[in-house]
Parts: sequence; structure tokens; C-alpha cells
Amino acid sequence: FIQFQENPNFEEYLRLKMLLDKYPSDWEQYRREIKRLLAAQDQKVLILRIMIEDRDLQGIANNLERIIRDDALLMAAAKLFASKIEADLAPLYPILIKVLLDRRGSDDWKAALQLLIIFKQCCQYDLAKQAEWQILAEELRQIYQDDSGFTKKFGSVLGGY
Repeated sequence: FIQFQENPNFEEYLRLKMLLDKYPSDWEQYRREIKRLLAAQDQKVLILRIMIEDRDLQGIANNLERIIRDDALLMAAAKLFASKIEADLAPLYPILIKVLLDRRGSDDWKAALQLLIIFKQCCQYDLAKQAEWQILAEELRQIYQDDSGFTKKFGSVLGGY
């Protein structure tokens, strides 16, 4: 923990987590300390990365407004969510996708496309999630039906499986 305090980073977090994996009560205590330390240092991206690693849906949901309002944090969230499929965090993908699309920036749409592809893959093999995908795809088709740029960029992804 001392090493983490001196140089807070994701790799040190994973190392500490692995070392304390056999001691759940100790790990919970250190997790609380880590959260306090990172909050005091305003390490928002690292906090978000840790919440994603821990699949902390509630923690991310509780901070979603803050994430959405902070451009750098929103783009970091998009990058982290797009880096691998996080099925436990699937309810957050449509929210992030819609927010990025609403912003209409080139980088925002690129990030939204990556998230859309990942979310589609996540939903593809789970019958319950397939309905979520269909709802999102239909909603986006309706919202952007008159936007040829949207159709050109996202149309093939929004098609069927």
C-alpha cells in the first residue's frame, strides 16, 4: 500500500489487489483507503479505471453525471469501455453512446462507434441483452433517420446480427 501511496497507478492497484485477494476484509479496508487517497488527489481517471476493473456498476452509475460533464473523463470512460467487453457494465453502454452522439463531435462519434460495436458484441450471445441491443438500435435509427452522415457512419453496425 505504501508503494501505491507513493505512486498511485493502475498497475500498483492490480498488484495490491492480487496480493490481498486471499484476505477479503483487509482488501476492503485498503480499497476504502485507496478511494480516499485518489479522491483527495483528484485522480478521476484512475478512480474510473478501478471502478471498471472492479465492475462497480453502482459506483459508476452514482458518478455518471460527473463523468458526462467532464470532457476528458467522458472520453477516458469511452476508451476504457471500448477496450474490452464488460458484460456486467452493459447498462452503461447505451447511456455513454447516446451522450457521445449528442455531442456530435468527430472524436465523440468515433468513440460512440467503438462503444456501439462493443455493445453489439456483448449483446449478441445473450438473449436478454439482444432485446437491449434491438431497443437501442431502433431508438438511434429513429432519432437520426434524417441524418445521412449518421446513417453512413453507423448504418451497418445498427443492422441485424
